[in-house]
Amino acid sequence: MIIPCLIMVTLLSSYACDGLQTPSSSPYNQIEVVEIRNNLEEKVQLKVHCKSKDDDLGIRILNFNESFSFTFLRNIFQTTLFFCGFRWENEFHWFDVFTPDTPTCVYPTPCLWFVIDSGPCKIEYDSGALYSCYPWNKDSLRSKMIESKLVPQSPISTAPTPY
Repeated sequence: MIIPCLIMVTLLSSYACDGLQTPSSSPYNQIEVVEIRNNLEEKVQLKVHCKSKDDDLGIRILNFNESFSFTFLRNIFQTTLFFCGFRWENEFHWFDVFTPDTPTCVYPTPCLWFVIDSGPCKIEYDSGALYSCYPWNKDSLRSKMIESKLVPQSPISTAPTPY
């Protein structure tokens, strides 16, 4: 039992051999950077709550043109997903800011998102376009769960406040 474990550890940490990548070139061994900026047209505060399956980054309040960033490593299974809930005035939306299909977001090309009313926009480093904008994700149970953390609850009820 110990020998197979040692072989597996050796394979995972070895240099390139038979098409295996070295750890330094592996996408799950690079620090990914995601930055989110408030560019709402009304110049109002934006509440942002980002999560993954394993990490809750907490609620951030961004004034107009402020941003926050977070870093992480992709998991070895290439299933890393970060999604964020966005609330301002009477609006609530959510979006997947990092999915397993996202190209690498490592320095010097982090995933830079700016939030506008119609949806998030991402700076495009490799294409001819300066940025690409996306529609908000559709309403779902996940968005209700995120929203419940963004909306203050009355002491009597624990149900999410409708918008």
